[in-house]
Amino acid sequence: MDFAKISELGKRIYSNKMIEKKDEKGNIKLSDSEAIKNLVDQTFTSDGEIRNLEQFRIFNRLIVETSNTEAKPRIQPILDLIGEYKTVGRYDKVIYKVPKKAKISMALTATGSGVDFTRISPGQRKEPAKAEKHQFGVYYNIDEMISDPVNEFRNAVNYVVDYKVKYIFNKIMSLTSKAVTAGDIPTNQVLEAAGVDIMDFRNKLENSLLRYGRGVRPVMVADRNLIDSLAVKQATANLGVSGKEGMLLTDELKDSILRDVEITKIMRTTAIPTDNPFTDDDNSQVDLPVNEGLVIAGGDKSPFKITEFGEMRVAQGLPDIEDERVNMKIDIKMDISLLLGQAMGYVKDTSVTL
Repeated sequence: MDFAKISELGKRIYSNKMIEKKDEKGNIKLSDSEAIKNLVDQTFTSDGEIRNLEQFRIFNRLIVETSNTEAKPRIQPILDLIGEYKTVGRYDKVIYKVPKKAKISMALTATGSGVDFTRISPGQRKEPAKAEKHQFGVYYNIDEMISDPVNEFRNAVNYVVDYKVKYIFNKIMSLTSKAVTAGDIPTNQVLEAAGVDIMDFRNKLENSLLRYGRGVRPVMVADRNLIDSLAVKQATANLGVSGKEGMLLTDELKDSILRDVEITKIMRTTAIPTDNPFTDDDNSQVDLPVNEGLVIAGGDKSPFKITEFGEMRVAQGLPDIEDERVNMKIDIKMDISLLLGQAMGYVKDTSVTL
C-alpha cells in the first residue's frame, strides 16, 4: 500500500468514517479496522519490538500527517482566540503589517530556545515573519497500540494536537512575560499581585481593552483556577462604593459560581479556560501555569501573529524499551510574534495555586 492510501486510511480512522465491505456471502473483504491492525502488526512484534524500521517510520509519519490534516479544525478556533493564526507554504515569505497608529518599538519572536527582540523604527509599517524551527515531544504506548490500534491511533493523533497547542501557548506566555518586563504592555493592563483586586481588573485592565477594542468584549484565556478566583471576587465587589459589597451578586451570578462547570464571564470579559489536565498520578502537576492569564482586546487587532510554515514532521521516533513506549520528536517551522502589546493584558495572581 502506498503512503497516499495509508494516509486516507488514517483520516478515515481518526474521523470515525471507517469503511467495511462484504461480499455476496456476507464475508468481510475490506475493513479499515483490519487494515490498521495489519499496519501495526507490520510495525511491531507481539512482544513490542520493532519489526521493520522503515515501516516504523511510516507509521509515525502517518500519526503526524493525520494530525496535520484532520485535527486542524480543533486547533484553529483555539489559536484564533489568542492571535492571528494562519498556515502557509514551507518556504513562503510572510510580511506582517504594522498598524499606522500603533506605538510599537519592539517585536518579540519566540525561538526554539527563548525570545528574540527586534527593534521597530517609528515609521516602519512592515515586519517580516521569521520561520523558526521548533520542536516538541509526544509518546504513545506500544502495548495499547497493539491491543487496541483503532482507538490508540486516534489517541496518538490527539496527543500531537494537544501538545502542539500547549507548546504554542507556552511560547506565547513566554513572549508575554518578556513584554511585561520590557514595558511593551501598558502598565494599566498588567495586574500582578497576591490576590488581584477585581476592581483593578475592571477599572484598569478591562476598561482599557474595551476602549481599545471600541466596545467589543475582551477575551480572557487562563486556567480555570484563576478564572474561578476572579469570578468569586465578583460576589464581594462594591464598584468602589463602600458598604455596597455584594452589589453584583445577582441570582444569575450566584447560580453560575455555585453550579457552572466553566465560568464564561468575568465582569464584561468573556472567559475561556485552557485545557490543562493533571500530568501525574498524584494530581499535583499540570503543563500550563494556573495563576497566569492573557486578556485579548476585542476587534480585529490581534496582538500575536502565529504563522505555520508547512506541516509538522517527525524528527525522531525511538522506542523507550524500559517504558515500552515510542517517543516522537516533532519538528515544526513557525513564527510566533508579539507585535501589538497595546491590544492585550496580563494577569498573574500568586495566591492562586493548583
